[in-house]
Amino acid sequence: MIKNNILIEIAHILYTLTIILGVFYFKETNNKIFLLIVIFITLLTRKYYNGCLFSIANNNTKIIDIDINFDYIFMILLLIVIYKLL
Repeated sequence: MIKNNILIEIAHILYTLTIILGVFYFKETNNKIFLLIVIFITLLTRKYYNGCLFSIANNNTKIIDIDINFDYIFMILLLIVIYKLL
């Protein structure tokens, strides 16, 4: 049986990939606005809780151990979405 921490980390990876791919793939305005809201909420919760909620929920279990500051990545993606909405 797969442990809950691993399932949460898989959801974390899929969530991040969906946002990254969505920023470059989505063409409809409604989808871009949805991404804008999701990225904004993600950045707010990361600041409020001093970290990612997925990582907090799974006791920092990592499938892929990379040391990247995703705050910068999400900030860049937020700017790209805003630019595409203009």
